[in-house]
This record gives sequence, C-alpha cells and structure tokens, in this order.
Amino acid sequence: MFNERHYVPILKWKAGEQKALENLALEDKKWLTPLIEIIPIQWDFVNDQPSKTVDDYLSKIGGKLKSCWNSEKPLFLDIIDKLENLEDGQHPLDYILSETSDNDINIIPTVSTDKDEEYIEVVSTFVHTNGVCFRLSDDDFTEDMEDLLYSMLDEVGVKPENVDLLIDFKYIDPDTEKRNLITALSVINSIPKVNRWRTLTLSASSFPENLSGISTNSTGSINRAEWKLWKELNNRKVKRMPTFSDYCIAHPELLEEIDPRIMNMSAQIRYTIDEEWLIYKGYGIKSKNKGGWSQQFKLAEKLVKNPNFYGRTFCSADYYIYNCSKE
Repeated sequence: MFNERHYVPILKWKAGEQKALENLALEDKKWLTPLIEIIPIQWDFVNDQPSKTVDDYLSKIGGKLKSCWNSEKPLFLDIIDKLENLEDGQHPLDYILSETSDNDINIIPTVSTDKDEEYIEVVSTFVHTNGVCFRLSDDDFTEDMEDLLYSMLDEVGVKPENVDLLIDFKYIDPDTEKRNLITALSVINSIPKVNRWRTLTLSASSFPENLSGISTNSTGSINRAEWKLWKELNNRKVKRMPTFSDYCIAHPELLEEIDPRIMNMSAQIRYTIDEEWLIYKGYGIKSKNKGGWSQQFKLAEKLVKNPNFYGRTFCSADYYIYNCSKE
C-alpha cells in the first residue's frame, strides 16, 4: 500500500485536527495515511456527565470524514478508549464502518491487544474489505512478540499480506537517543517474516505532556527525537525500513480533562521545523490585563520574523499564521 517514503500522522478526532485535514491539498494527501483516534466523549463538568450521548457523538461521522479527507486513499481508525454501544445496541466501530462505507471512505480498522471480544468480532467481519492495522506498543515488545502476532492473525482471520503493522513507541525521551535507537532496531529485527506484512510503520513522539518546561512569555524549542530516530534508522542494518509516524504537536497519551472553569490555558503557538518544535508561549488567557486570546497575534508576529518560518505560501497553516501576524 505504501513504502517507507510515506507519513502516518496519528490524529485525535478533534476540531483542530479535522480542520488541518480539510485544508490539506489533495496532492499532499497522496503522501500520507492518517490514523484517526476516536477519543472519549468530552465531560460536562457543570452537570457532571458526558456532554453527549454516543449516538449524538458519532452522528454524521461518515460525512465529516468525507469532507475532511475527500480522497480515495484509505484511513486508519482506532477507538482508543471504550465507548458504550449505541442506543439500539450497535457497536460504535460497526456504526462508524457502516457510516464511512456509505460515504465512500475507505477505513482500515486498527486492532491492539487491549481490544475486547466484541470489537474484534466487528473487525473480523470487515477485515476482507480493506484489511486491518495491528498496533503494537509497550508490553507487546517482548520475546513472545512472534507468538502474539500469530495469535492476532488467527483471532482476526487474516494473513500478514493484508495487515498494516504499526509499532507504536508512544512517548520517547529525547535525552536517550542511543537507547531509543537500540530498542527500535531490536523490535523491528525481531518481527517474524518482516517483509510479508503489507506495510510497516514506526510511531513515536517526544512532545511533552505539557509546556511547563518553557517559561511564561518566552520562546523555547523541543527536540524532535522521533524524527531523528527514523533518520538514524536509515543508516543502520534494519531488516525492513519502516514508514515514519508521529503524533504531530501532541503528547501520545490522552491527557486527563480539566474543568475549563478553573483552567487557565496559556496562549501559545507550536511550530514544527526539521528537528525541533518551536514554542511561542504567552500568559494565561484568564490572566488579568494580559490580553486573553489576542496574545496570539503578537506570538504570530514573533514567529513570522523567525528565519525558520517557512513563509506564508508554504501551506494553509503558514498563511493563517502570517495573516494573524498582521492583525
């Protein structure tokens, strides 16, 4: 389906990520296959309950994916935390796969070792359409990984040739580059019949849980250790070169929700360059006499003046940042 000269961004299904996909040029979409993570329903802290029912939450998801992706190329999809069944008893994954099929969106469902029997059953009935993605992480990287993979193949009822294998390191420490490389080489080289799998992808992120390490009203940077790791693999004896995957400008784990009534989020811009993220951080938006969200205009102005800014014609996001800098 694709080789190592490709990109698999892992995107949480939120408004910002949806807008980013929607604004991506069709020509650029040829070079990536996103993995969409369906996240839990947002919590209503006022009424102390989920803000929506599952039915409302997933309503029109097929049409939304259609408008955001608008491509014949497939998407990976994973439900990263268990959702309750819909009111009529239908499993959420079954509903999503039906909705996307009706909207001509090609979905490749993702399976990991934490999925329950009902989830696996849905995947098994759908697997002959587009195949499946196996997502391994953490405790899966053991001497028993070969047995684990063969067990997953039997459970879903599929052969390696119809499986996209994603090795997900999740968070990696940017200060342990050598250890990260040794681990990646060990895991990839221990995959059974590594060249039989339809695709092989290595995902990781060194983006922190929060930006507390960067002072208020300052500019900082964070090392993109996952990108350096992938480039270093090109210079090593690896049995099969994986495709690059990351979590963009987000930490891999879904962070605990905080009551927005007490949260004082900082105004900030996260900007990706080759081997770093540039972080422009302002004051808390609720801080007195600090400008609230209007701080973003000043932060954008600072970024545009940075020689690492790619320019307003590079992509829609850069064009947006440039326009904000002129406000």
